[in-house]
Amino acid sequence: MNLDKYLKISQKYYDNIFDKVQHTNVVDGIDVNLHFKYIKFDPNGNPKIDLLVQTLIGYF
Repeated sequence: MNLDKYLKISQKYYDNIFDKVQHTNVVDGIDVNLHFKYIKFDPNGNPKIDLLVQTLIGYF
């Protein structure tokens, strides 16, 4: 049985739900790279939790 199609999320769906912030800084002479991922917000300012849930349910 090939489970790959069930274990991988479409990049299109991922990009529609999640976003990221990347920031590079120097702290005490040490390069620091920060990567934050978060759920995007809809036009009303609410996180796209409903879209995330619908997408996850669609995989079952």
